[in-house]
Amino acid sequence: MKGINLNLNLNSLASNKDKIINALIILVTIYIAVNLFKLQAKNMETLNIQKDIEIKKNEALDKIAESEKKASSYKDFLNKKDLSLAMSTISNIANQYAIRIISIKPERKEELQAYVKHTFSLSINADSYNTIAKFINTLENNPDVYFVDKINIKILSQKEAPDILQADLILSTITFRN
Repeated sequence: MKGINLNLNLNSLASNKDKIINALIILVTIYIAVNLFKLQAKNMETLNIQKDIEIKKNEALDKIAESEKKASSYKDFLNKKDLSLAMSTISNIANQYAIRIISIKPERKEELQAYVKHTFSLSINADSYNTIAKFINTLENNPDVYFVDKINIKILSQKEAPDILQADLILSTITFRN
């Protein structure tokens, strides 16, 4: 009887051999597919991280490029000044406040590493300290960038007229080197 059972089991195995092989092939295929899916998921995650890093780098580069453009435009703006234009600007501001310019002359040009500093000597007459203060404030807030390096104010007394103030200023402005 044992021989018959064994024979029957072998016969049933032989008849189901194709089904068993197909099932094994399906299981191996599923195993391979699951592993490929896991590998692709890891690759996608890595690519997304790299993409985010590259996006941040691009944003930083865009900000740098924008900053360079701004710096270049400021440099171009500041370099458009010449000495006659500077003197004209100072004269126009003085006229706004009824300040009389006694003299204005370029003093020296100091060449530094990144820019050139132009210095002017300016003597003015005004009716009040307030007028001088407004003139200096407007001058220093001018887009052409002027600095008051030194100021000396004295009263010029006149016998029959009100006192007049004389201010001697040392002004400077800069132009950037190319």
